[in-house]
Amino acid sequence: MIFYKDHAPPHFHAKYSDKAGIFSIPDLKLLEGNLPPKVISLIIKKGVR
Repeated sequence: MIFYKDHAPPHFHAKYSDKAGIFSIPDLKLLEGNLPPKVISLIIKKGVR
């Protein structure tokens, strides 16, 4: 999810079950959250095309 007029830096929110994380858009770095490592890997792999 991306929220219009959200705070900097540019980022998106990811949810998985009852867990959530915030990822930087330019480098797909996890900024905060508690997602399982497997889910983080999937997000990063899908973002690098």
